Amino acid sequence: MIALGLVEDNERYRKLIKKEISKLNDSTLLIDVVNGYELLLKLNSAKKLPDILFLDIELPKIDGLLLTSYISQVYPSIKMIGVSSHSNKALVTEVLSEGATSFISKHFTSPDSAIYKHTYGNRNSFKEAIDQTILNNTYIDDLLFNKGRELILSTSTNQLIKKKFPEITSIHKQFLLLNAADLSYREIALVMNKSLPTIKKYLSFLLDKFEVKNKVELVTFCIKNGLVKLPYYYDQFVN
Repeated sequence: MIALGLVEDNERYRKLIKKEISKLNDSTLLIDVVNGYELLLKLNSAKKLPDILFLDIELPKIDGLLLTSYISQVYPSIKMIGVSSHSNKALVTEVLSEGATSFISKHFTSPDSAIYKHTYGNRNSFKEAIDQTILNNTYIDDLLFNKGRELILSTSTNQLIKKKFPEITSIHKQFLLLNAADLSYREIALVMNKSLPTIKKYLSFLLDKFEVKNKVELVTFCIKNGLVKLPYYYDQFVN
């Protein structure tokens, strides 16, 4: 049985995706949450981690691209499938570069639509994505673009930090990602299972390291230097 996780804030799409999951004989929905913060808290306390996680890209609290970066570092056993109703090659490339295995559009929630029928006929792209992802094979929805094999991945944030700033520890890398999300420091402390004073020590260390003055300047520095990636910079219409 394949354990699945779903992070989707749009109630309509959540219902449709859960409907598709309920049709699968070999899969079960283990985690069902509406934002990235709730997901990370669930993963912290989970007795069993999902095998595959479906991540919407535009999410409150922590977007899907930041989540991909974070989960690939902290929970490397979880395979991820990016999900969006609209996307482009640049965003798909970054989501895969940050650690997702596959990327699909939300058109699978409307299998009777003309656009879906024209591309897939009676095939089930949702099931295909799960089957390929569990085998560690990349699956890219043809409705996003049909030249997925031509994708050239970029350098991940994790690789870039290792190369440019080898002295930055794994725990500091986790903090940098969460610091770029819409989270308070108390929320970051809960996600990282650390005390608030410890989180502030991480902040102080990184402010000194990068010679910036506050959280905003730290996020700006990270974005400019490729240490953090936000979906807005790759697709302004993602959802």
